[in-house]
Amino acid sequence: MTEKFNWSEFGSAEGEHDPDFHFASTYSPILKYDHILKSNDSIGEGLSRFDGRKERNARAYACVAIFRDTMEYIEEFGIYIYSLLNADESFIDNITRTAPGEIKKVFTYLRDGDLNDLIGENIEFETFDALLKRYFGYEMFLQERFELSDIHNEKDLIIDSKEEAVEVSIESIKNKLQRISWFFLYFDDAYNAIKHGNRVSIRQPSTVEITNEHNGEKYEVDISEPVAEFLCKASGDRSQGKRYTFSAPADHLRKNSVRIAEECKSIYKPLYEVSHALRESAHIASKEEISIDTAFYGIRESEGKKDSYNYTNIKNPDTSMWIPEQIVPEEFSEPEPEFYNTAFAAFREQNGELVVETVGEDDPSYDYPIKIEGKASPDNDQMIGWNGEINFNFRVSQLPLWQYKELLDLKDNSPFTSLILKNSDEDISKKVRLDNEITTPQIERPEYWSLLQFACRVGLASDINLFYPVYLYEEAGQILEKYKSQNLTREVANNCLQDLAVATSDCIYTEVVAAVLDPEKRTGEGYKINQSSAINSTPGAYNFEFEEGSLQDIRIDDGYSEDFERQDPGQLDTIILMLVTESADEIYERLLEDGLISLNSFEEVIDPKEAVSCITINREHGIATHWYWFDRLNINIYSGIPPHAEENISQLYPK
Repeated sequence: MTEKFNWSEFGSAEGEHDPDFHFASTYSPILKYDHILKSNDSIGEGLSRFDGRKERNARAYACVAIFRDTMEYIEEFGIYIYSLLNADESFIDNITRTAPGEIKKVFTYLRDGDLNDLIGENIEFETFDALLKRYFGYEMFLQERFELSDIHNEKDLIIDSKEEAVEVSIESIKNKLQRISWFFLYFDDAYNAIKHGNRVSIRQPSTVEITNEHNGEKYEVDISEPVAEFLCKASGDRSQGKRYTFSAPADHLRKNSVRIAEECKSIYKPLYEVSHALRESAHIASKEEISIDTAFYGIRESEGKKDSYNYTNIKNPDTSMWIPEQIVPEEFSEPEPEFYNTAFAAFREQNGELVVETVGEDDPSYDYPIKIEGKASPDNDQMIGWNGEINFNFRVSQLPLWQYKELLDLKDNSPFTSLILKNSDEDISKKVRLDNEITTPQIERPEYWSLLQFACRVGLASDINLFYPVYLYEEAGQILEKYKSQNLTREVANNCLQDLAVATSDCIYTEVVAAVLDPEKRTGEGYKINQSSAINSTPGAYNFEFEEGSLQDIRIDDGYSEDFERQDPGQLDTIILMLVTESADEIYERLLEDGLISLNSFEEVIDPKEAVSCITINREHGIATHWYWFDRLNINIYSGIPPHAEENISQLYPK
């Protein structure tokens, strides 16, 4: 690198150094931080020369200057991280030629947790964790190559080994990097407003009117301190170039800036000291061990989490404003950082695109069978708007045949970066661009799919609702094969369905569902379900054998026992009521793992006072599809004894 400084020489008491080593040695990770502390400590100095409004403006702008210095400090930190990613290159080159876009890219990876993508094709480090271990001294700490500070004399350690100290510290560092990166990227537009034209003004203490967009209510918020208002130009991909304002109480912005600067310094300083010691060791080619004071994070009980951002962010399309949460009216209900909007929908494939048609109904229907939860969260910028994703909730066994076919067609084009959203209630349709890719449910194509494709046509020709058969009985397959070769008319379709109904009239398919319910919380539909899962589905019927009131055997037969009488759909037959000593969660986990056979492993008691949980099993009579009777076996698990079961228990277990 000496060709860049042909007329200058650099050295120290140890002798002459090349320029690269000189600047790496004189570099300071705390110079800017000390200036921030000095500015913060003297925030009120020199104001006596001003009166009234000028005094408030001068102090408020001093707060803005601390914010600017903090952003510069974080940017400097990002450049240093970037230099470590390219350690084989010149230190001078790394810290002078770095473009702002490269630093934002580094911080974006850190914020989003895409840490290994940050490493890229770096041949020295396979993972980001490996880089942190090297440059925070943990690699040598584990190898005991350096004389490191002793952490074992600490009284409040929450770790038991050196390996755990490193593991916990690495996770804590990544959390710090994520918070620092979020701060820099979130306020990047405001930072640019200061750098490019000083586009900031000071508003005096005032009353701000805010409107709750959900109910139209207006509220007045008294802000008792000057507010810094930045005229911003959006730099993010989503709204690039859009002009908007960002406002925040100046003192509030200052306090949070100092906090994040302190967090930045806490990892920046040891990162530099270790990395420079390694660089110095390589430079002087010394075989002497170098003493490094290695920093550890999150390993002490006294290290509590601190939330620096105690604010409410109020937005409209033109303005983003920070308001301290303690002055926001309790009645004001801003949207949560994430919210769900639940609806029932139909998914269709249309020219390779995903069409989601929703309807305002409380229950699924044949035309709208899939429950969706549209999750939305604010984008990582100051602009109003949301990232979106869709979570699906349905059981394949209850899916209409037409919808199963559409999902298979969509699977070939999934994932999607846009969708056509239709609201059938309001007859509205629009194409929506997604910030997140959406993958439609990945269902499987059954071996007998060609027969079901014909069944789809039969359903359309006869205008009859057909559901997807998770199991195709041989009798049903033979009927479909018989009619598949015929010219499909409405009459042929009706004859096919009649023959199907006769051939499968004795066929049964049973779904077994386990659920943990809260006996103290009841809704209009029953007890509140804490967790639920289908644990088994099978062709056939479950029959239970008892001896002296105790369960002896569970069989899967072609049909039910002789005393079974078919009831209307939804009717329940109680089969078992058990009082056991295991917890509801333990019962649920064992059922998920071992199935119904685990029922014989629970410790049953007679005295209700000794019971920890209650298990009830009931058979839910199902509907007659064209494939089978679709029944359901419900295993309900309660912590304690539910009120509805107390009478039955008193009869089964009299005092």
